[in-house]
Amino acid sequence: LDNNPTHKARMKCQLNCLLSILGLRDNLTVEFIHLPAYSHQLNLAEYLIHQVRLKLLHHLPLGTTLDEIELEIEAYLHKQHLQTPQQIQNTVNHICKLATQS
Repeated sequence: LDNNPTHKARMKCQLNCLLSILGLRDNLTVEFIHLPAYSHQLNLAEYLIHQVRLKLLHHLPLGTTLDEIELEIEAYLHKQHLQTPQQIQNTVNHICKLATQS
């Protein structure tokens, strides 16, 4: 969780509600890692956005419209994934290592 108090409170509340509904609240321990306010290196979405830039956006001609960019990204994602499940797992492992070093 980032250090935005509204995010922390809302996410913890939602998780507690879900665990209660599933009957797991007393059987499961959840440890939250509170991230710095801006910690892009600990955000999986930032790594995926970087992949989009490298694979798609850097190769578009100057003057490409936002609508054309959207169509290009959608077409790419319908054909293939940005990362394999193993690549995603490797990225998550990398993020977890960074988070525990903080």
